[in-house]
Amino acid sequence: MRLHLIPPSAVAADIATTTTRNASGSRDPTSARSQAAYNTCLHTHAEISAVVPETPSFTHEKPAWAPYAYPLWQPLIVQSQHLGSGNSNGVDDARIFALPWLLFDELMRCHANSTARADAAIGRQCLDDAVEMVVATRAGRDMAALFAAAAASSSSSSSPSTSNDDQAPAHPGFFLRIAALSPKDSPFGNRPVRSIADVVTQLATSLRVYGTLHRELAEAQATAQKDIDNDNGAAPSQLRIVVVLNRWNPRMMPAREFRVFVPPPAAARGGGQGEADRTGDGESAALRIAAASQYRWCEAFALPPRWDAQRVAAFVCAGAQEILQQVAAHAARHVAASDSDADLLGQIRRWGCVVDVVVMVSEGDEDEWANAQVQLVELNPFGALSGCGSALFHWVRDARVLYGLEGEGGLWLR
Repeated sequence: MRLHLIPPSAVAADIATTTTRNASGSRDPTSARSQAAYNTCLHTHAEISAVVPETPSFTHEKPAWAPYAYPLWQPLIVQSQHLGSGNSNGVDDARIFALPWLLFDELMRCHANSTARADAAIGRQCLDDAVEMVVATRAGRDMAALFAAAAASSSSSSSPSTSNDDQAPAHPGFFLRIAALSPKDSPFGNRPVRSIADVVTQLATSLRVYGTLHRELAEAQATAQKDIDNDNGAAPSQLRIVVVLNRWNPRMMPAREFRVFVPPPAAARGGGQGEADRTGDGESAALRIAAASQYRWCEAFALPPRWDAQRVAAFVCAGAQEILQQVAAHAARHVAASDSDADLLGQIRRWGCVVDVVVMVSEGDEDEWANAQVQLVELNPFGALSGCGSALFHWVRDARVLYGLEGEGGLWLR
């Protein structure tokens, strides 16, 4: 297992240079992407094709979002993170709610309200109106019932009539995300949600969520217009705001997360294996890890006690390889609910994927990583044309590593 250590001073210098360049008012996004040394995304076709040439069996395309949607992978994530259908206090660990799209306008109204306030909070009346709209839907009522059950379990666990030996720990709340991403950029993000008001607040104050919902709306409108142009009629909108709630785990630390790059097999082959490659059959179409990086690329990585960097690299990459095998098996078993998720394994082979994993430690373990496990966090689109950040890599300058043309790229740490 190869290990690459990036000097913290090099990353700090690049961050400082990029910050200065942005402050100077440059409006050339391509130049800004090319000049940054780390965590790039959204490159042009010309940039990447100059380094990784296209072949008869591989072309550079902006990957579709559908194959990476969280609900498709939640069963595997639940299994990996040991989230059950219920825990000792009887509250579901993981749920998905499909809220009707009519709530889009309410979230946008709350977003506008929060941006007009110095504290970025949503005004009480505006928030109350949005919560009322959510609860008026069937999915919203189910969500409210889940929060009520969690609150009740916390109350019973702290009841004076319950002995210490019989007490279950208070419910920690839930981690929130939508199908594509989490609202981690919200001023009120990176904390558990315990009510529908918390859900509305995090979603409405996240620019990531704002941009994603608008993108989904634009794509749906374009599809509807295409149906009209083709005389197929405009089908009723099937859009939903998908809300995912997973039991909050305070030991899930981004500082122990890693980003694993899995290129399309055809890119790594260079198109020399013939028709079997294009059909995705055989060993030549197997998904393989090209490289990995710490997720928090802008911070120095803290080695666990009594571990050196080489041991970390071997542990993380071995765990990530097991996760990738599970990803491929899960995709192969997937039964499509619509055309967008048909042949899930074929789509992952076509586009590649970026797999985020986390090292989960045992609570109270003296040697933090002695009994640690590598667990699946999520899947993201792969490639220089995608919006997925490259962490300690540069999508173009390190393209031959990330696209698997240099063999095993190893783990990169700062």
